[in-house]
Amino acid sequence: MSQIETTENHSVANKDHQKKAKEKRSKEEEGKCLPITTIIKLIITIFFWLLCIGIFIWYVVDSVEVYLVALPVTSMSYQKYESIPYPAVTVCNFNALIDCTTCGLSLHKTYSVNASTGTPEEATIPNKYVEIDAGVGGLFRCITFNNNSALHAAEEIGYSGSYSLYFHVPKMATDRNNRYGLQVSFHEPGTTPDVFAETNFCLEEADNSFVLSKVRTQRVKATKEEPNLESVRWSFQRSSIALAKKVEGLIVISFSYGTLNESKNKEVRTATIEKILGEISAILVALMGIDGLKFFNAVIELGYSFKKKTLMNVWKIFNKGRW
Repeated sequence: MSQIETTENHSVANKDHQKKAKEKRSKEEEGKCLPITTIIKLIITIFFWLLCIGIFIWYVVDSVEVYLVALPVTSMSYQKYESIPYPAVTVCNFNALIDCTTCGLSLHKTYSVNASTGTPEEATIPNKYVEIDAGVGGLFRCITFNNNSALHAAEEIGYSGSYSLYFHVPKMATDRNNRYGLQVSFHEPGTTPDVFAETNFCLEEADNSFVLSKVRTQRVKATKEEPNLESVRWSFQRSSIALAKKVEGLIVISFSYGTLNESKNKEVRTATIEKILGEISAILVALMGIDGLKFFNAVIELGYSFKKKTLMNVWKIFNKGRW
């Protein structure tokens, strides 16, 4: 056998030997168990990742729920004016029967107070008789005042800036289950009030006085009761005083401002889409930036570091990112 053939045989034998040795090591490594410390680290790693994912999902669901059900908060402010316009005033007979000869009303007189002398004087307020469909098979007979904003703006408050409206109201039949009286609505000029839902009632033989405050409200969401995002209404304090001269069928309604300030209520969302997305991003960054895996690994490694009398492994965990 030549020398060349002998060299080739040795080379083939070496390759076969290396291959068999590699296969043997692979089998030995496959049957070899991982160190207990490595297993603990892997379990903690998996647990921590599942915990982070669970916290993140919970926070997202909770944030979306808060956004969907969160009620707005209301901020209040006041705007002072030298004068403030009067509202439109709609006065109706309480009874809204369609076939009814005693369900009407008529204006008798109108008075205003002279701010200099403090005495009532006859005045004129633009008014119009209207009939408003109650929507439930009834018809309200009403008189609307100042529906075109022709009345001078109020410059005085209380009695000095008051108007008094005197009405004659026919008596209702006593053999029926009827009520007797008027109802009054204060609303924006040019609009029709919901008289069927009105609860401001006025009785005879008394001056039914309403002290008004103007309230402007801005909403974040329209509702069935308030379809407009911005509305103006007049809140009031009601009082009454007996008339010295009682006239049957005479009902008096007085109104004035208690303040020349306009209350402004603005609804503000406590949760917005931008805020929710920002909070979700913040919790995601926080979970990624805590380096919790490094912390747990460092705690485990700390015991071995004391045994080996070196903190190098702990240092490597935080500075080289082993896990």
